Amino acid sequence: DNHGFSYRFDDEELGDDDRTGPKPHIDELVVWGGTVANCAESDLSSTVDQEAKFLREVVYAPSRTKGGCLVRPKYHMGDRGGRQTFPRLERMTIRARPALLPSRYGWDTPSLTRLNVLVDAGGLEEAATSIEQWIRGYDHPQPRHRRNVPILAQLWQQCPALQEVIFTLSRWSKVTKQPQVSLGFLRARAT
Repeated sequence: DNHGFSYRFDDEELGDDDRTGPKPHIDELVVWGGTVANCAESDLSSTVDQEAKFLREVVYAPSRTKGGCLVRPKYHMGDRGGRQTFPRLERMTIRARPALLPSRYGWDTPSLTRLNVLVDAGGLEEAATSIEQWIRGYDHPQPRHRRNVPILAQLWQQCPALQEVIFTLSRWSKVTKQPQVSLGFLRARAT
């Protein structure tokens, strides 16, 4: 029982008899659109926590979520502040708003080389504000989180392997008959 998660089997590596055996590990996780809340968030948290040492790429862009812009890896244990190391995670895609460091959500990502930051293409003013918060920093509305330190500067310090951050105009929150399209338009590279 996987609560809506499916495991993709590579036909070249597994025969029909192998499909009934243990599930393979997950190296790529994509959540694009839809709602992640309550039980779904807990189940996703459990999957992320259990597969932490195998994940290489995570895309997290639900249309609506109760928990925030990134699932907390220990949430399924009732621990919102718990931490998990993702030793192989190289690529991550998250929404630009609110501006956040993956480490604040319990993600330690020593091998992260590329972060895609999705900026909602629905409004240029909101997109510009989102990018400015990442580059210049911002005053968080909650006093305990107030630190006007640019997110990008902190990210470069926390992720020693990080090579680039790509801000991408994207649509993930509206249900349309149009195909979902993303366009990378601003790159920040390590120097």
